[in-house]
Amino acid sequence: MKIIMSFFLSIALSPVCLAQQPTTSEGSNGTQFVISGNAGARAFHEKWHYAPAVRTGDYIYFSGLIAGPAPNDGTDAGAYERGLHRAFERIGENLAVLGASFDDVIKITTYHVFKSEYFDGDKLAHLETVAKVKDVYIKSGPYPVWTAIGVAELFADSGLVEIEITAYAPSDKK
Repeated sequence: MKIIMSFFLSIALSPVCLAQQPTTSEGSNGTQFVISGNAGARAFHEKWHYAPAVRTGDYIYFSGLIAGPAPNDGTDAGAYERGLHRAFERIGENLAVLGASFDDVIKITTYHVFKSEYFDGDKLAHLETVAKVKDVYIKSGPYPVWTAIGVAELFADSGLVEIEITAYAPSDKK
């Protein structure tokens, strides 16, 4: 399992994963499901039977997206920041394919592994790095609600934070 997770996390954290755009599939009740544009991520979603994001009516719900340094990228704040940018870019792509943007985000929940061999900083440095990157994408108020929760570990061994988003984007706005 650890080898499988390392493989899929390597794909998810790789900069090349951003090259393929996601698409959507519509369910029988009109719900839109995101299908990852990255073959490795799509295989992971299919293996575990979940969608990275779903639009139902005016609401968009995201599965948690794990961020951390790319393999061999280091354990400093810069490596963590690059991993966070990759995650937020993926979130932005999924929002866009569902007719929304970061302006529509109303709730963020983050799950943090504060003590990890994959990050050299302390809890404050961890949160400051997330806030710094989040503020690049969510630029102005009113700001979404944000709950940050400390956890012992995430599904991916080198994951430092899992980001879960909810957005409200009225369908007539699309």
